[in-house]
Amino acid sequence: MAVSQTVISQELPVPEKEKDIEILPPSRQLTPIEVLQEELATTDLPSLIGVLYSKNRYKDVLTVYNELSPEASKVPKTAVLALRSQINTGNASAINRFLTSHPINDAEFYLAQARMALDEGKSGQFEKLVSLAEGAPKTLLTYDNLICETNYLRALNATRKFNVEPGETTYMEALDKWRNLRAALASNTNHKYLQIEKEERKRMGQIYASLKD
Repeated sequence: MAVSQTVISQELPVPEKEKDIEILPPSRQLTPIEVLQEELATTDLPSLIGVLYSKNRYKDVLTVYNELSPEASKVPKTAVLALRSQINTGNASAINRFLTSHPINDAEFYLAQARMALDEGKSGQFEKLVSLAEGAPKTLLTYDNLICETNYLRALNATRKFNVEPGETTYMEALDKWRNLRAALASNTNHKYLQIEKEERKRMGQIYASLKD
């Protein structure tokens, strides 16, 4: 007896027509400036510099500053923040290059130049720059801070002269300059410069006393 075999057919799904696939260009990597702008939610570069400086991110300040237009880089407040950031990096050569390439008429720029002249032993240039600082606009520096800084630098210069040529004249001149600094800081007795003043007076006094032996 023949057995009939029932074949069950399965209906296969009909593939849908392939849709057009949109090919997107590769995503562009953000520049360092764009990363900072996105992080701090501002596209204004001078404002970005101010925020970064307040966070002590000095290298980032300089990164943004270097992207400014020549006109924007000469705005005193922005330039001073960049100078302070450069000084905080502690690279003397970079500070010198920055000062040379950014001649800003501001007290802090002249003070920084005076410090460089002092380090290089250029006494005549030093005195001129300190005098310029005293008469220049002060964008962020207060008058009291200016007086403090000029007296401190003059005391260091007089001390350097004593170190080079110890004697009564240079000793008395150095003491006088340190006294001026102490007077300028009469209302701020915990200032770090007063500790330096104390140490330098003691050191010079010992050297001067040895000259009389």
